[in-house]
Amino acid sequence: MPSLTVIMERDAQTGLSVDALRAWVEAHSQRATLDEFRANVEECERCQTSP
Repeated sequence: MPSLTVIMERDAQTGLSVDALRAWVEAHSQRATLDEFRANVEECERCQTSP
C-alpha cells in the first residue's frame, strides 16, 4: 500500500474519529478503533482502484 496522508479528528460528542484520506478526493472514514480504520482504508483503496 502506498504512503497516505490522513487527517484524524475525534468527535467530542460521539468519541468516534473521522478521518480524511488526502490521497483520494472525497474519501472519509468514521471509526472507533484503529482496526476499523485499517479496514476502511482498504475498502477505500479497493473503491479507488476498481473500474
